[in-house]
Amino acid sequence: MIITGISVNGVGRFTRETRLTGFSPGLNILSAPNEAGKSTLFRALRVALFHRHNSKREPIKKIATEHAALPVEITVDFRIDEHDYCLTKKFMRSDKAELSRDGAVIARGAEADEAVWRLLGITPGSGRGEPDIGALGLIWVEQGDSFEAHQASATARNTLADLVTAEVGALVGGDRARHVLERVEADLDARMTSRGPRAGGPLKHAIDAAQAARAREQDLAARHQALEEEFAALARLRADLARARDPTREADLRARREAAIRDLETARAARAKLETAQSQLAALTSQREIAASRLADAKGYQDRLAEAETRLATLEDDLAAQVQAEEQAQTDCTKAAEAVQARIDDRDAAQRALAAAETAQSLAEAAQARAEARGVIANLRESLAEIDRLRTELHDKRAARKAITVTRERLDTARAAHDMVVQISARLEAQAPRLAVSLTPEGAGRMSIDGTPLPDGHERPLTGETAIAVEGIGSLRIIPAGGAHDRNALEDARAEYTKAIGAMNVADLGQAEAQLDDARALIREIKALEERLAMLARQAGGDDADVDAARAGLIERINEAQALIAQEDEDGPAPAEDPAALRAATRACREAMDEARTALETAQRAEQAKRERLIEARTRKSGTARQRDDAVAARDALALKAAEQAAPERIEQLQSALAEAQAAQARQQAEVEALAAATPDEDQLLIAQERVQRTEEARDNHRAHLAGLERDAARHEEAIRRLGADGLEEELASAREETALAARAEAREQQNTQALQLLQETITGTLEAGRERFLAPVKQHLTPYLATLFPGAEIDLNDDFAPTGLARAGTPEGYDQLSHGTREQIAVLVRLALGTMLAEKGRPAPIILDDALVFSDDGRIEAMFDALTRAARHQQVIILTCRDRAFTALGGAMLRIEGMNPND
Repeated sequence: MIITGISVNGVGRFTRETRLTGFSPGLNILSAPNEAGKSTLFRALRVALFHRHNSKREPIKKIATEHAALPVEITVDFRIDEHDYCLTKKFMRSDKAELSRDGAVIARGAEADEAVWRLLGITPGSGRGEPDIGALGLIWVEQGDSFEAHQASATARNTLADLVTAEVGALVGGDRARHVLERVEADLDARMTSRGPRAGGPLKHAIDAAQAARAREQDLAARHQALEEEFAALARLRADLARARDPTREADLRARREAAIRDLETARAARAKLETAQSQLAALTSQREIAASRLADAKGYQDRLAEAETRLATLEDDLAAQVQAEEQAQTDCTKAAEAVQARIDDRDAAQRALAAAETAQSLAEAAQARAEARGVIANLRESLAEIDRLRTELHDKRAARKAITVTRERLDTARAAHDMVVQISARLEAQAPRLAVSLTPEGAGRMSIDGTPLPDGHERPLTGETAIAVEGIGSLRIIPAGGAHDRNALEDARAEYTKAIGAMNVADLGQAEAQLDDARALIREIKALEERLAMLARQAGGDDADVDAARAGLIERINEAQALIAQEDEDGPAPAEDPAALRAATRACREAMDEARTALETAQRAEQAKRERLIEARTRKSGTARQRDDAVAARDALALKAAEQAAPERIEQLQSALAEAQAAQARQQAEVEALAAATPDEDQLLIAQERVQRTEEARDNHRAHLAGLERDAARHEEAIRRLGADGLEEELASAREETALAARAEAREQQNTQALQLLQETITGTLEAGRERFLAPVKQHLTPYLATLFPGAEIDLNDDFAPTGLARAGTPEGYDQLSHGTREQIAVLVRLALGTMLAEKGRPAPIILDDALVFSDDGRIEAMFDALTRAARHQQVIILTCRDRAFTALGGAMLRIEGMNPND
């Protein structure tokens, strides 16, 4: 199949009849910007070929023009087996389908739908459904689908399998092996899952039955063993219970406990008596310490009073010395204040002299600046005039450049249209018949074309319909056969040329070339003027100044100079002295001023130091006076207290009380020592307590042991009754026979399952061995395409011939792990190989790629162009792209969309 033309109306943005033309049997490219309708035309082609004419399905609704009451009309011209076919379909309104071959209608309506499907080898859909488009679904790639591997339909798989089988023959294991494998896998699926035996299956049933029998046998054996153990344990417990019930053991334990309690009570009584004596000793010791403390306090009042008298005398001496220091600090502070005032007077005099010198210097410098300003104004005005002149000239040049509408792109468009006119004219002239005029003397001037006489011997080609007038006889109209397409193309090319020339406002290409040269010259002159202005701007305003800022700066400087000159009347006459001498005098005055300020600051710091010393002296005197007053009060209070507490009779009483307390303490100490020698110590008391506790625990343990033996005996008797001895051995023997039978059944099901698994592995291995032979023809067609981009690489394909991985330099990579660009390139190469195989096997079909290779870099896209060119040797290849610049190097026939709306 070779597509030769597509027409649409009421499809997407095409609201009037529009045709896609220029198809060739090889490589075809439709390059147009986004939203030009490329993908819309592709979807319209699919709808026309693969959908019934009376269908209202979503694909048809999607391509219908929105908000327009138009039917969807699509016409597809194609060639199959040297016959030209034309399929016309109308959807949505006034449904229609018509198929013609070599100009004659061969089918209409539903017959036309199915006739096309038979020509294309497509399986019709059921009822009003869509058909399985077969191999075309592999090599017709819609926008956005070029990144993923193809998904083969059932018809496409069968078609490819038929082609491969025709080349490599029937493979070992073939369909019969697959049918057996399916049955084996179905049987295995009934028996096993990925996690183990399937619930409800025969293997699981046998395993569960064997496990249940083993569990029942184990339960009965465990019950039998437990019963034997219970009998033995009960006999041992009854013997232990008889020994534990001996009455002499209970009496011995009771006697031991009573003796331990008596010993503990005797030790505790002695301990309590000793603690009472020790408490009395502690109280007498405290009384002795209190008496000694009172005597010491009474004697201490006399010592503290003497210390207070000594401290008071010291403070009186310190206070007298600090009064003298305060008087001296006041005298020093008065002298420092007088020195500061003298330095202030010196500073004021120096400041008046400096002000007079600065005024004289300012007047002299202003006069000198006015003299300099008069000299610089002329230069500033000259620079300003030069900038204004250059700006005016630059404005005129830019206006002249803007008036020229010729551009390189417009000129190239006009030249291309002119070349097309020349080429088509030459082709028409080469194909057209020629007119040769031969006149008799009487016929001179009587033959003419369009009013122009034809001279004798005149020759010219007749590229179009021509009328020859013969005076006195009539006229001849010559209509050349064929060439209508070229004549229409010539008219279009001439119209395009006229439009391009008119857009540039020129008469011909020569005038356009001249204006383009003028534009280049103006651009150079504009650049020179801009550089000159920039240089003047930098000179006038600095490196970062622009022209406007520099011009404003010049005007400001001129105004400042003029204002400075005009100020001469306000300043008055300048001093007679030289400005340099005046500046030297000002510096001298400023130095004298600085010296005066330094001297004043030094005097002020000295005065501040004197004041701080005076404040410090006053502070120390005040503090010492307060301490002297506090010392007088403390001395007087101590004198009163000593007269009361340290009287001789009181001292004698305190000494007598201390002697009595010491004698009582000594007597109590002797009694405590005697009791301690006869009393058990802490360790002996603890041993007596532990002996009592030990005899009680022995008694309690004996009673608990006896109760435990009785409980254990009752528990074993109950266990024997629960296990039940009657019939247990017969039941255990029956369970062992059932277990053996279930184990043999389980072994049979395991063997059957293993046999099925072995058969599955054997058949799968056989099919895998044949798989490489099955994929070999496709890989053979793919190898030259793959070598174009990935030399030495190997590709993995699945049973649908779709790529699953790539191995480069021996390193395998999964298809999903590759980059978007590499995945897209591999997916396109596989489709090209499948298309080549279809063509070589007598089933050629066009390869259509809508907006593919969007992520290919410059090197890869050149290699993909080579692959597309190779594929175009075998069948038609149609590329739809919006990347005009990138696909310029691809070559091939350029498709055109004709008859689009004027506003598109």
